[in-house]
Amino acid sequence: MDRPARTRKPEPHRSAKPSSSSVNGISPGDVADGRLYLNVPFDEKDEAKRLFQAKWDRDLKLWHVAATTPRERLSRWLPN
Repeated sequence: MDRPARTRKPEPHRSAKPSSSSVNGISPGDVADGRLYLNVPFDEKDEAKRLFQAKWDRDLKLWHVAATTPRERLSRWLPN
C-alpha cells in the first residue's frame, strides 16, 4: 500500500533576537542614569558584587555599578 508523501509546512524564519543592550544602545563602558555598565563574566559576578556592589540589570542583561566608581578599579570588566 503506497502512502502519499508527507508535506511539511515551512517554518517561519527565526532570526536571532537582539539583546536589549544593543536595542537600547547601552553597552559595557557606557554611563546612563548614574550607572556604569560592565561586562562581568558569570564566574566573576560574586566578586563584582562583593567588591563594588555591582547590580544586575535584568532588562539590559548587563552588570552595573555607581558611575562614580573609579574606572581604573573596574578595568578588567570594561572594554579596552
